[in-house]
Amino acid sequence: MRVRGYGMLKRLLILVLVLSHGAWADDLLSPAEALKKFTAPEGFRVDLLASEPDVVQPIAFCWDGRGRLWVVEGRTYPGRKNNQPPGGDSGRPGEAQLADIFGGDDRILIFADEDGDGSFESRKVFAEKLHLVSGIEIGHGGVYVGAAPYLLHIPDRDGDDRPDGAPEILLDGWGWQDTHETLNSFVWGPDGWLYGCHGVFTHSNVGVPGTPKETRVPINCHYWRFHPVRRTFEAYASGTSNSWGFDFNAAGDWFAEACVIPHFWHIIEGGYYLRQSNPLGHFNPYVYTNIETIADHLHYIGNTPHSGNGVSDAAGGGHAHCGLLIYNGHNFPAEYRGRAMMFNIHGQRINQEQLVPEGSGYVAKHLPDFVKANDRNFSGVALKVGPDGAVYFIDWYDQQKCHRTQPEVWDRSNGRIYRVRYEKTWQPWRGDVAKLSEAEVAAGIAAGNGWLERMVAQRRRESGQWPAAPRVASAEWAREAAGDVRSRLRLASALQKLPLEQRWPVAELLLSHGEDAGDHNLPQMYWYAVEPLVAADPGRALELAGKSAIPLVAQHIARRLAEIDGGVGHLVRAMGREKTGAGLVLLLRAARDGLKGRVGVAMPAGWDGAWENMDDVVARRTDGKEHAAEIADLRSGLAVAFGDRRAFPGLRGQVRDRALEVERRVQALQVLAQGDDPELAALVKELLDDPAMRLAALRVLPRALR
Repeated sequence: MRVRGYGMLKRLLILVLVLSHGAWADDLLSPAEALKKFTAPEGFRVDLLASEPDVVQPIAFCWDGRGRLWVVEGRTYPGRKNNQPPGGDSGRPGEAQLADIFGGDDRILIFADEDGDGSFESRKVFAEKLHLVSGIEIGHGGVYVGAAPYLLHIPDRDGDDRPDGAPEILLDGWGWQDTHETLNSFVWGPDGWLYGCHGVFTHSNVGVPGTPKETRVPINCHYWRFHPVRRTFEAYASGTSNSWGFDFNAAGDWFAEACVIPHFWHIIEGGYYLRQSNPLGHFNPYVYTNIETIADHLHYIGNTPHSGNGVSDAAGGGHAHCGLLIYNGHNFPAEYRGRAMMFNIHGQRINQEQLVPEGSGYVAKHLPDFVKANDRNFSGVALKVGPDGAVYFIDWYDQQKCHRTQPEVWDRSNGRIYRVRYEKTWQPWRGDVAKLSEAEVAAGIAAGNGWLERMVAQRRRESGQWPAAPRVASAEWAREAAGDVRSRLRLASALQKLPLEQRWPVAELLLSHGEDAGDHNLPQMYWYAVEPLVAADPGRALELAGKSAIPLVAQHIARRLAEIDGGVGHLVRAMGREKTGAGLVLLLRAARDGLKGRVGVAMPAGWDGAWENMDDVVARRTDGKEHAAEIADLRSGLAVAFGDRRAFPGLRGQVRDRALEVERRVQALQVLAQGDDPELAALVKELLDDPAMRLAALRVLPRALR
C-alpha cells in the first residue's frame, strides 16, 4: 500500500540531504536549457555535443589520432566496491584481479564525427564495468587507464575499438583513501613520458607489480610520470594540493591548477611546492623553502578560501579549480595562444591566466573570465584543445560541488560534453593523423594546429623517434649552458639526477650567479640539488656556502650542517673565523634552527675561540656593532644548548631590563628556562610584579618549580 504524501516526503528528504552536504538548491536544467545559459566573448559560440543518456558523469577524456573523443563515465565514484583488491606479482592480472578491475560501473565511450560536419554521429562503448577510473590516454597500441590501485593498459593494437585481451597492469600501489585525489589528468609530455597528477590526502606506493615495498616510489601531493617503453616511474615534483589539471606550453614548461591553496603553479622537475594542510610536509625534511605560486592574484574575495564561496564573482568565482589547458590551437584569435584556462568550480566558469615570462619562470596575470555557465549545477572537470582548434570540455553536472563519500548524494543520471569555438575562423576537422602526408602535417603545424603537432610528435615517438634526454655532459659544457637564466633552471633540475660527486663543480658554477638570488625558482632549485651534498661532505659543503652568491643556499647549507651529527662543530669553527657581523648572524641562525631547541648538546671544540671572535667582531667591526644585539641573543641561546652558563648573567640582565623590547626580554627568559637556570625561580617571582612580563613568567613557572 502506498503511503499518502510519500512523494512529497521523499522530495523533502532529498532536499535536506543535499543541503546538508553543501550542494546548491537550484533546479537541474535540461541540456537544451543549460546550453542557453552560457555566455562567451563576442564571436565565440558554445555547442552542446552530447548529453544524457548518451553520457553520464564524465570524469576524464582524451583524443585519438582520428579526432575521436574517448570519454570516461565515472559511475563508481565516490568509492571502490572492494576496498581490499587482490595483489599480484605480474603485469598479467589473475582471475581475482580481473574480477576486481571489472568490478565497478565505469565505462569508456568513443564519440566520433563520422561525416566531418562538426557533430558526433556515432557512440561506442569500448570498455565497461571498470572500477574507479580517474584518468585516460591513448597510445602504444591501446588505452592507458588510471583506476586505483592500478595503472592499466588495455590493448587495441588493430584499432577496431574492441580490447584485444585482458588489461596489463603497468603499475600498482596507487592509493584511494580520498577518491577525488587519485591518479588523474593524463597527458603525453613533449619527452614522450605519460604525465599525471596525484592529490594530497591519498597515499600511494607505486611500482611495477611485484616491486618490494622498500623500492617503491611513495607519492602524495605529487606530479608524476611514466615511461611507456622503459616502464620507469618517477615522482616529477612534490607539493600543491588536489590538482586535477596539468599541461605544458610551447616552451615545454608545465603548469598546474590547485584548490584551497593559491590556484596556479609552474611545475618544475625536482621542485617542491607549498602543500595544502602541511606546507613543508614533504618526504624530504630538508626542503626548508618551497617554490611559491606564480599567480599575482586570487580568484576569491575574503580572508579564507572557503569564505569566498558565493561572493567572489568579480574575482573569478572562488578558490576551487579543476581541469587545465594551455591554449595552442588555430581557431581562436592570436592573443589567446599560450593562455592558461581552467574551470572555477564554485564560479561555474572558465578562468583565464596570461603567462608573462619573468626570470627563469612566469607570472600568471588575471584575465577576464572566458566562458560562464550561469548555472550553479555546472561542474566542469576537464577541458582540452581539439583537432579543429576549438576547446572541448566535459560537465559532470550535479548540485553537489564538494567531494562526499556518500553515494546517495550524487546524481547518476546526467552529464554533458561541450565545445566552444570562434565562429569566424572555425572549420570542422576530419582525418587520420596516421594517413597525413608530410606536406599536410607541415601545413597544419604552420597554421598553428597545436593538437596536430602534439599528435604527430607522439606518433613519431611510438615509432621509435625519441627526443634526446637533457643531460649535464661536463662542467665545461655546463659553464657554456649557464649563460641563460632558463638554461640554469634546466641545469638545476638535471643536477638532482647526477651522482653526488659529479654535482660539486656544476653547483659551484650555478651558485656563482648572484643575479639569481631574487629569482622565483632558482635559489630553491639550487638548494634542492645541493642538499644531499651537505651530509656527504660537511666541510666541503661549508666551503661551498662561503663561495655562494645565493644567500638562501648559504643559509640552508649552514642549517643542514647543524642537523647532522657533528655538523654544528663545522659551524662553530666557522664562527671562529668569520669576520663580518652578517656572516656571524647567518651561522648562528643556522645553528639555532638546526638544533631546534635541543639542550645538552656536546660543546664542540672551538666554542671558546668562537665566543672570543664574536666579541672581537662586535667591538672592532662596523657591521659587527650593527648586528651586536642579534649576535648576543643568538650566541646566548647556543651557549645554553651547549651547557655553557657564562651566558646566564647576561640573559638575566636582559630579562630585567625594562628598557628593552618585550620580545627580546621574553626570548631571554625562554632561553634561561630551556637551560634550567638555577636562579629561574627567583627571577620568575620578580617578574610576576612586572605587567609586561607576567604572562611570560607564568608560562615558565612550571619549569622554575621543578
